[in-house]
Amino acid sequence: MNKKITFIVALLTLSTNLLYAQLRQANVQLLGAGKRVSGSAYYFNTDQKDFLVDCGLFYPETKHIKYEKDIVNTSRLNTKLPISPQKISAIIITHAHLDHIGKIPLLVNNGYNGKIYSTDLTKKLALIMFEMMLKSTSLGSETFTKSKNSNKVHTQSSCEWKNRIKRPKKVTFERNELQDSGLQICKVCLDIELQDIARLFKTIKYNRTFDISRDISVEFFDAKHIPGSASILVKLNLISGKKLIYITGDVGSGLDNILKGKPKVPKTVDYVFIESTYGGKSRVLPSDPFNEFFSDLNKSLRNNHVVWVPSFVLDRTQKVLNVIKKGQQEKKLPKKINIKVVSTTAKKVNKVYDQYFEYRPNSVDESLSMSPAKLSPAISGPIVLLTPSYIDQLDFFHPIVEKIVRSNNSDLMLVGYQDPRS
Repeated sequence: MNKKITFIVALLTLSTNLLYAQLRQANVQLLGAGKRVSGSAYYFNTDQKDFLVDCGLFYPETKHIKYEKDIVNTSRLNTKLPISPQKISAIIITHAHLDHIGKIPLLVNNGYNGKIYSTDLTKKLALIMFEMMLKSTSLGSETFTKSKNSNKVHTQSSCEWKNRIKRPKKVTFERNELQDSGLQICKVCLDIELQDIARLFKTIKYNRTFDISRDISVEFFDAKHIPGSASILVKLNLISGKKLIYITGDVGSGLDNILKGKPKVPKTVDYVFIESTYGGKSRVLPSDPFNEFFSDLNKSLRNNHVVWVPSFVLDRTQKVLNVIKKGQQEKKLPKKINIKVVSTTAKKVNKVYDQYFEYRPNSVDESLSMSPAKLSPAISGPIVLLTPSYIDQLDFFHPIVEKIVRSNNSDLMLVGYQDPRS
């Protein structure tokens, strides 16, 4: 009897070892951001589970062709799946900028149903960015349902408004074409799409190891790039020995007034993938890097000018507000400045930042939308007008741009990269 039990236990042990064979190989492939800024995505192909670190949108970067053609080419690139959604079991994201997460809605729309791992703050910010994207960013050609007399189109079979349509009509567009045709996606459908992404998230704290598979685990380190950002340490328990692969993602400079301190790093690694976009340049940091900004802004405000500041809705807008607050505290800027933030997405990001940081001036006007009809009468100096950075792609906003650019009483302040072709 004892021999029989021993034999059964031995068989079970052998079966378990065969079923959970130790990790033999792991390959890493760059699906984007190679010799360019955007489209960050690392594909880990292993004999246990495959996963992605980041899955970002591409931006127009082919400088030797016309800007308009580059935008079209980039849009096509952004509607191509980087990898079959069925091949990957997890997506790990470093932070919520779209060049690192912007292709996730495309994956989900094509059947991805695995986990999305991030910090809690990255999840909050990412869902705001996805909400903005889903309204008008192309996910490729899609067939929408609409009624004859409505400008609303529907994407979800479970939408109550779609199911009330007595004589549904099918129309085929890409999402970025809807506005030009006078159409927009039903809000209920957008909410369902956003919830389909949100339910995939699993939030992880910094410096806590979590498992992707039996022999693959991951740890987040605070990257100090934007709130919630993380560098990723992938730990591989290979049959040939343990290996540590470190993916820095975008890292902070340590000079941020909102995120204090320097990026955190592991004690030891075997391989490092570095985001080196700006790493090939040496810079001499002035003793007060914002003096020029304060001087120019003061001059514009004294002259009763409109100061137009196009900036990224996530983090750059908040940094501009923070620097203005710093200037006021140091008495280098007036105590009262008429500041208007008009981007809906930037306002939502502001609210998230408000939960964690005291970063902006007391009086920031967020009451106006980007509607030219409502905004145009309110644009008179002295004023600081914060808009999204991608203004050149918003045709409806061009009357505001033209009004500002043609006026002798307006100034344009560039606080981040802008394509010179735009």
